[in-house]
Amino acid sequence: MTGVQKGLEWDPGGRNGGEVEVRKVVKAKLVGLTHIKRRILDHEYEGLQRFLRGDPGVELYSANKQQAKRFYRRVKPEREYPLSIRKDLIRVERRDTKIARYWARIPVKLRRGGVWVAIKPHCEITSDLEVCESKLLRRGGEYFLHLTVKREVELRTSYSSVLAIDMGIRHVACSVDTRSGKTHFYGRELRRVRGHYFHLRRKLGRKKLLKVVKRIGAKESR
Repeated sequence: MTGVQKGLEWDPGGRNGGEVEVRKVVKAKLVGLTHIKRRILDHEYEGLQRFLRGDPGVELYSANKQQAKRFYRRVKPEREYPLSIRKDLIRVERRDTKIARYWARIPVKLRRGGVWVAIKPHCEITSDLEVCESKLLRRGGEYFLHLTVKREVELRTSYSSVLAIDMGIRHVACSVDTRSGKTHFYGRELRRVRGHYFHLRRKLGRKKLLKVVKRIGAKESR
């Protein structure tokens, strides 16, 4: 059983069942980049884009070329593709420096042994996590690492309590805790907002203010 979700919290142990491998993606922003490191990353990242568009002579780290051939067989000209990094070539360390708590090594053509960059992940990267194949992305001029990590956990087959959730129309959700027996109904505020806009549209419609009704649109859906 494998789960890959942003911000997935893992259970540190189970009561019954064997061990299973679970995965998640840790999203991390590259911070404190020097001009030299940014230039090195730009060279590798932009080299990947040119390689995918048919430039065989571009300077690109050999393993990154292999990954590109493996994953990107169909390329859209208008799209920018992330750099796929093999698990044996990426390394993440905790250093607790002034810039960042975590650092990552990215394999590149212009620096032997790769370039070390400071990263700010959205959650802790503990020592029991194994970093797998990951991706380097560029958005709005900033770089981000999507680190795929995995660990072994025990599979639970029984629980002391269950939280049951029922989705409905009048009540958007209703939850019941089987341990305490408490029931919670959700949706009162949503019904109030919907009712407000319903009466507002009807009032404006009677006054023939159709342009105002159109401008309001479906604001309550936000």
